[in-house]
Amino acid sequence: MKHLLLCLLLTGCGITIHIDVDLPKPATPPPPPPPAEVPDSWVRQRAEVFVHTPDPAKQVLQLAERGWYVTGRTYAAGFEKIIVEREYNAFRNKHRPVKAEAQ
Repeated sequence: MKHLLLCLLLTGCGITIHIDVDLPKPATPPPPPPPAEVPDSWVRQRAEVFVHTPDPAKQVLQLAERGWYVTGRTYAAGFEKIIVEREYNAFRNKHRPVKAEAQ
Protein backbone atom coordinates (compact mmCIF):
# COMPACT_ATOMS: atom_id res chain seq x y z
CA MET A 1 0.00 0.00 0.00
CA LYS A 2 1.12 3.45 -0.72
CA HIS A 3 1.12 6.06 1.95
CA LEU A 4 0.43 9.66 1.33
CA LEU A 5 2.12 12.00 3.74
CA LEU A 6 0.23 15.20 4.25
CA CYS A 7 2.03 18.01 5.92
CA LEU A 8 0.03 20.89 7.23
CA LEU A 9 1.82 23.92 8.48
CA LEU A 10 -0.19 26.05 10.78
CA THR A 11 0.69 29.64 10.21
CA GLY A 12 2.12 31.59 13.03
CA CYS A 13 2.36 28.66 15.51
CA GLY A 14 5.18 26.73 13.83
CA ILE A 15 3.32 23.43 14.33
CA THR A 16 3.55 20.72 11.63
CA ILE A 17 1.00 17.90 11.56
CA HIS A 18 1.81 14.65 9.68
CA ILE A 19 -1.09 12.46 8.60
CA ASP A 20 -0.66 8.97 7.07
CA VAL A 21 -3.39 8.01 4.65
CA ASP A 22 -3.73 4.56 3.07
CA LEU A 23 -4.50 4.87 -0.63
CA PRO A 24 -6.39 2.06 -2.35
CA LYS A 25 -4.55 0.08 -4.99
CA PRO A 26 -5.53 1.00 -8.52
CA ALA A 27 -7.76 -1.58 -10.14
CA THR A 28 -5.81 -3.82 -12.48
CA PRO A 29 -7.41 -4.19 -15.88
CA PRO A 30 -8.42 -7.69 -16.90
CA PRO A 31 -5.94 -9.52 -19.15
CA PRO A 32 -6.58 -9.10 -22.87
CA PRO A 33 -8.51 -11.90 -24.55
CA PRO A 34 -6.43 -14.47 -26.41
CA PRO A 35 -5.96 -13.68 -30.10
CA ALA A 36 -8.48 -15.28 -32.40
CA GLU A 37 -7.18 -18.14 -34.49
CA VAL A 38 -6.35 -17.02 -37.99
CA PRO A 39 -7.41 -19.62 -40.52
CA ASP A 40 -4.61 -20.88 -42.68
CA SER A 41 -6.57 -20.83 -45.91
CA TRP A 42 -4.60 -19.80 -48.95
CA VAL A 43 -6.40 -19.18 -52.24
CA ARG A 44 -4.61 -19.52 -55.56
CA GLN A 45 -5.10 -16.50 -57.80
CA ARG A 46 -4.37 -16.59 -61.52
CA ALA A 47 -4.30 -13.68 -63.96
CA GLU A 48 -3.33 -12.92 -67.53
CA VAL A 49 -1.59 -9.57 -67.86
CA PHE A 50 -0.96 -7.78 -71.14
CA VAL A 51 2.63 -6.71 -71.69
CA HIS A 52 2.35 -2.93 -71.88
CA THR A 53 6.00 -1.90 -71.61
CA PRO A 54 8.72 -2.15 -74.25
CA ASP A 55 10.76 -4.12 -71.69
CA PRO A 56 8.76 -7.18 -70.51
CA ALA A 57 11.44 -8.06 -67.93
CA LYS A 58 10.76 -4.80 -66.11
CA GLN A 59 7.06 -5.58 -65.97
CA VAL A 60 7.78 -9.09 -64.67
CA LEU A 61 9.93 -7.57 -61.89
CA GLN A 62 7.12 -5.18 -60.96
CA LEU A 63 4.70 -8.10 -60.75
CA ALA A 64 7.17 -10.11 -58.68
CA GLU A 65 7.40 -7.25 -56.18
CA ARG A 66 3.65 -7.59 -55.70
CA GLY A 67 3.94 -11.33 -55.05
CA TRP A 68 3.09 -12.65 -58.51
CA TYR A 69 5.01 -15.54 -60.07
CA VAL A 70 5.17 -15.92 -63.86
CA THR A 71 3.91 -19.33 -64.93
CA GLY A 72 3.66 -18.83 -68.67
CA ARG A 73 3.18 -16.58 -71.68
CA THR A 74 0.58 -16.48 -74.40
CA TYR A 75 -0.06 -14.44 -77.51
CA ALA A 76 -3.51 -13.22 -78.46
CA ALA A 77 -4.41 -10.95 -81.37
CA GLY A 78 -0.78 -9.94 -81.77
CA PHE A 79 -0.36 -9.00 -78.11
CA GLU A 80 1.83 -10.80 -75.62
CA LYS A 81 0.26 -11.80 -72.30
CA ILE A 82 2.02 -13.02 -69.18
CA ILE A 83 0.26 -15.63 -67.07
CA VAL A 84 0.91 -14.98 -63.39
CA GLU A 85 -0.18 -16.77 -60.22
CA ARG A 86 0.08 -16.24 -56.49
CA GLU A 87 -1.47 -17.55 -53.33
CA TYR A 88 -3.40 -15.08 -51.20
CA ASN A 89 -4.70 -15.31 -47.64
CA ALA A 90 -7.45 -12.74 -47.07
CA PHE A 91 -7.54 -13.42 -43.34
CA ARG A 92 -3.91 -12.46 -42.94
CA ASN A 93 -3.87 -9.92 -45.79
CA LYS A 94 -0.73 -11.56 -47.11
CA HIS A 95 0.33 -13.19 -50.32
CA ARG A 96 3.05 -15.62 -51.31
CA PRO A 97 4.35 -16.88 -54.66
CA VAL A 98 2.99 -20.15 -55.95
CA LYS A 99 5.28 -23.02 -55.00
CA ALA A 100 6.90 -24.80 -57.91
CA GLU A 101 5.04 -28.03 -58.53
CA ALA A 102 7.05 -31.23 -58.77
CA GLN A 103 6.92 -32.89 -62.17
